[in-house]
Amino acid sequence: MHRRDFLSLTAASAAAALLPRLARADAGRPNFLLLVSDDWGWPYYGFMRPTVGACLEAPLATCDPLTDPLCQPYLFPFPRTPNMDALVAGGIAFPWGISTISRSTAARQSIQTGLNRRNLATGTQYVHLEDDRAAAVASGGRVTIPVALDGLGYKAYGLGKWVVDGAPLSSHFNINQPGSGAETQANVSLIGPQLLESFLDGPGAGTDPWFVMFAPYMPHAPYPTGVPYDYDDFRGPAATACGEKQVGLGDSTLRRFLASCEWFDTMVGQVVAALEARGLRENTVILYTTDHGAALIRGKASFYENGLRTPIIVNCPAPLGTPWRVPARGLHPAMVGTIDLMPTILDWARDGQGGIPSWVPDPTDAARFPDAKSLRPLVTGTTDDFRTLMFSNRDAGGDIAVREAVYDPGTGELTSLYKLYVSKTFKEKQLFDLLANPFENTKLSLLKDPAQATRIASLKAAIAAW
Repeated sequence: MHRRDFLSLTAASAAAALLPRLARADAGRPNFLLLVSDDWGWPYYGFMRPTVGACLEAPLATCDPLTDPLCQPYLFPFPRTPNMDALVAGGIAFPWGISTISRSTAARQSIQTGLNRRNLATGTQYVHLEDDRAAAVASGGRVTIPVALDGLGYKAYGLGKWVVDGAPLSSHFNINQPGSGAETQANVSLIGPQLLESFLDGPGAGTDPWFVMFAPYMPHAPYPTGVPYDYDDFRGPAATACGEKQVGLGDSTLRRFLASCEWFDTMVGQVVAALEARGLRENTVILYTTDHGAALIRGKASFYENGLRTPIIVNCPAPLGTPWRVPARGLHPAMVGTIDLMPTILDWARDGQGGIPSWVPDPTDAARFPDAKSLRPLVTGTTDDFRTLMFSNRDAGGDIAVREAVYDPGTGELTSLYKLYVSKTFKEKQLFDLLANPFENTKLSLLKDPAQATRIASLKAAIAAW
């Protein structure tokens, strides 16, 4: 489908504005819309421009983006993501978010369970709707977000890429619309907003709260062609232009990758409009993540930031006093992870509920969530104090990376952020100052700096204890 054909689908959203605004009797709990992109990651978002350094975010004098729709006005090739930028401006985003691993299936297993790779060994069993769930959990089975929410009375609808296990979506999501297969990742990448609208006007139109996973196969390769934003005139800066290693800028697929990012952003605008047209916006918490970084240089499948770092967005413009209201806070320096999404959702979904089945995970249970934490206190503005250490690992017994953050106790600003890689034998491999060297130029590695010996020893001890 050509992008302009896709954009013509906005007519369906415009028509939806004529629908009666739907009231939901269960006003005590929010809906959840979890947006999951595929192979995106830092720093390819418009709202991430301030995170790449003053040199790279400096505007160029070569064109005017207000008059030239194909203008690439910055030294770094940011895609245009106005709809996601709006979610950030009206909610909160964590630019230092991180995935547990930079491989799709493993990363999505972590998103859906709130567990790091050390707790999800090969062969992990996932609890299905048709199982005796209490018995399955007792025998070591892992509950996913939609299965947990089914136990809390939510309708759960899955759109797009799943790959958590080999079971069909119907084993995890309790809503499957007529026409089996309509929710495939290929269909969602083309007509995802319409599929969401058919859910909202059909199974989701009742009084029960709902959870929708909206996961197009984008911007995963193969990238679309024939779309307006091909960046035909873009030329990347020299590798030393800003004293950084320009990760991905020489990749021949970059322009089409950026266009695919913008296609996803267009769909975000479509689904937000669908919620607004039905009066559901204030009752719906929108969360965004990607599974891991882009399939560009030192991205997907690597342990560099371009492989692991993913911004996380939370947005809900509910009225003051609403428990799930997310104030407009913009970019926040807290170090969070994709594993935090499940306890965050459960924190709101379980709130005030009685008779919760024992197999539904409790977000405060440190044994069930040894590394993950609910973001609710952060996103609602209750606290800015979160965590100072964050771990990623390839698999049980594989390479490990740890980040160490320091925040100003007065302002809450991030003042220091270091990242150490070690091998499975705990041999140190790299140490980076991520604030000074966000692209992890290996020539600027601090591994052999004598002044960092104490830090390296401390971080290795933290990894060993973890």
